Amino acid sequence: MSPHLQLVQQERRFYFIGRTHREVIFSVLADSLDEARQKFRASGRPDSDALFIIKTETEIYLA
Repeated sequence: MSPHLQLVQQERRFYFIGRTHREVIFSVLADSLDEARQKFRASGRPDSDALFIIKTETEIYLA
């Protein structure tokens, strides 16, 4: 593998898991947890609707 890899795409996705039903109630692409929570609130849901927040990060490199 080449020692000089080039990052070509990066993605952070946040999944909000519901308090009542343990399933994804909202997912969003965001640069930070704060931004994701703002978007969650803007969707009309109160913070209390979410029990967990899961963050996944994907990075794609050109080899």
